[in-house]
Amino acid sequence: MRQKTCVACGKELKGRSDKRFCDLHCKSTYHYRKSQEEEPRFFNKVDNQLKTNRKILKQYNKAGKATVRSSLIIGEGFNPNYFTHYWKNKKGDVFS
Repeated sequence: MRQKTCVACGKELKGRSDKRFCDLHCKSTYHYRKSQEEEPRFFNKVDNQLKTNRKILKQYNKAGKATVRSSLIIGEGFNPNYFTHYWKNKKGDVFS
């Protein structure tokens, strides 16, 4: 019978024949390191940009309605291509 070792730490495994990790800590550590090595998924990129956009808008729009130059917020990392909804006024102007 071949001895198996933990994928994360290399300790000898005891128990089931298909066991890959010695405990939950090793399993969590392995998957966390693996996710850090991989390129971020599309969903994560979009979600992070939306969070950045909201944070920047919140900083400048404390009173509820504010006009800010686009060059100012774009310089801070705002990306106008990422938004969750838009609003159209009676004149037909679109705000996102």
